[in-house]
Amino acid sequence: IMNGVLTLLLKWLLSMAICSILLLLTTGVRNKTLAAIVGVIFGTGTLGLVYMGLSSAVTNIFKTEGFNLAMYMPDGLMGVVNVSANTGVLNTVIVSAVCIALFFALTIRIFNTRDIK
Repeated sequence: IMNGVLTLLLKWLLSMAICSILLLLTTGVRNKTLAAIVGVIFGTGTLGLVYMGLSSAVTNIFKTEGFNLAMYMPDGLMGVVNVSANTGVLNTVIVSAVCIALFFALTIRIFNTRDIK
């Protein structure tokens, strides 16, 4: 039971990281439609195809093996994290903390520079 609760907590952190990215987009571009479209793209996992292509490009350019960009993105980690199997736990904590701190700080900065109507 405890492993399931911890996995749920980590997935909640990843959800907060994704929400912070969407909040920045909504505030930054002032277009709720675009933010909704990006939210659907995040939610359906469509960015996995983009990550796969970028991972392949990085592997070919730098001649590395086993690089997976999805392991460093909040939406990519959402399906991977599992406390009982100990997969993606540390990546989830680091990525969530960095995304939440960075994107909330940028959102606050953008919001404070604009006039409130």
